[in-house]
Amino acid sequence: MRYMLDTNICSYILKNRPLSVKTRFDQVRASALAISTVVLAELLLWRSTPSQGHCHSKEIGDFISRLDVIPWDEKRQTIMGPFGQRWRKAAHQSAPWI
Repeated sequence: MRYMLDTNICSYILKNRPLSVKTRFDQVRASALAISTVVLAELLLWRSTPSQGHCHSKEIGDFISRLDVIPWDEKRQTIMGPFGQRWRKAAHQSAPWI
C-alpha cells in the first residue's frame, strides 16, 4: 500500500501530535510514503518562515528527504475534483461536523 500524506498529516508527524500518527509514520517503509508537489511547497514555506511556529528547518528537510514527491499535474487535478466531492458527501453523512 502507498500513502500520500497531506499537509495536515505532515504537520502532525513533524510536531509529534498526536504521537500515534508519528509512531505509525515511523513504522511504514519510506518507499510507501509520498507527498504532492503542493504539500512540498507548503513544507518549504514553513521551512522558510520560522516565526510560523512550525518545526526547525533541519527537521523539515530530513522529513522531506524521506518522501517521494508526486507531481500534481492537470490530470490529477481533474480526477481530484469529483473524487473530493464524493468523499466530502460520504464523510458528511457519517460525520456531519466535517
